[in-house]
Amino acid sequence: MEGGPGDVLMKRLRLIRPELGAASARTAIILAALAWVPLFALSAVEGLALGGARIPLLSDLAAHVRFLVAVPILVLAEIPIGKRLRQVTRHFLNAGLVRKGEQKQFASYVTDTVRFHDSRLAEMTLLALSYVTTYFALSKTSLNSGSTWFEPTQISGFSPAGYYYAFVAVPIFQFLAYRWGYRLVVWTRLLWQVSNLDLLLTPTHPDRAGGLGFLGKGSIPFGVILFALSSVVSAAIASRVLFSGAALEGFEVMLQRSSCSH
Repeated sequence: MEGGPGDVLMKRLRLIRPELGAASARTAIILAALAWVPLFALSAVEGLALGGARIPLLSDLAAHVRFLVAVPILVLAEIPIGKRLRQVTRHFLNAGLVRKGEQKQFASYVTDTVRFHDSRLAEMTLLALSYVTTYFALSKTSLNSGSTWFEPTQISGFSPAGYYYAFVAVPIFQFLAYRWGYRLVVWTRLLWQVSNLDLLLTPTHPDRAGGLGFLGKGSIPFGVILFALSSVVSAAIASRVLFSGAALEGFEVMLQRSSCSH
């Protein structure tokens, strides 16, 4: 969990203190405040916090959940997930699943994984993707929601709060979300590499998976990420129902698919 895309930048901005680790309550609070507080301040100055638009800031449930709930969770999730993945990786050796002659190869896979995780190309790709998807997301929101606190009128364009929303706040959330997507790719890649080893599996193992049942338990903490992202989707649906006249039944198929994937 340590290092990876965005880690160097956050350390330079003192958002991460090495002695506290990559994930801490301090980092979660700072990022949440960095995303939400300027939006509130700018909206209040412009008169868009309580009124002045069809959807003022304080009525925008999606914005509050995204920055005050999801962002802290996406940061703090590193603690339980990192702990579990370390246990899973060590278990390959502690349980004697890796033959002695292949332990050096196993170690090289771990080293290669850390190098892949810290890729600068991945960092730049995720950053670019964050801004591209932010653009499309805001364009779609503007067309469907009408007057909002970040775009009071389509003629005048974004408000000052809207520019901060588009260039700072939303990309912070998007980057954290994509960062977890990349970490899943990194973890999957490591498991694929380990699968190439001649592991000492036990066909009669009680877990009915040859001794690899612990891998399934390793994925349980990722439910925290699903909760964070699901809360954002739910808040967006609630906003559509409250302000755009959408019917909850119209999202039935999407909700069913989401529950099935969980």
